[in-house]
Amino acid sequence: MATVGPLSIPSSSFSAIIFDCDGTLVDSMPAHFDAWCE
Repeated sequence: MATVGPLSIPSSSFSAIIFDCDGTLVDSMPAHFDAWCE
């Protein structure tokens, strides 16, 4: 697996970041299933 370095994003680009860890905002289960199958 390749290692990815630090991400450089200018702080002025965003006013907020939302973490949807439990799938309340976006149904991410199909993506998790596909990743698990790989």
